[in-house]
Amino acid sequence: MLSSIVTNGELFETIMLLCFGLCWPVSIFKALRTKMVHGKSVGFMCLVIVGYFSGATSKIVKFACGSDPLEFTIWLYFFNATLVLVDLILYLKLHKQSLAAAEEYISIPTEAGD
Repeated sequence: MLSSIVTNGELFETIMLLCFGLCWPVSIFKALRTKMVHGKSVGFMCLVIVGYFSGATSKIVKFACGSDPLEFTIWLYFFNATLVLVDLILYLKLHKQSLAAAEEYISIPTEAGD
């Protein structure tokens, strides 16, 4: 079984999905902790979600055509897409608050009288 997983690349695909997937909880926890979402891009997150769902869809199509069994990695695609969706929702929820905090920070005069 392991040899067939390594042969068709599923092992390496799993490693890739796990590595990418570890980034999203870090981003989510940082946003929850700091309430700041600067540097995040809605377009990028949407593109990543589309990519994850496209990967999952390819697995479903291969399974439906009977050419491949349903692979474990499909669940990683859905899990990662869910994490990105949570991060996107946090962005949308915290964006105005984050902008207000940044504007307040920028408008605070320094001790040197600048």
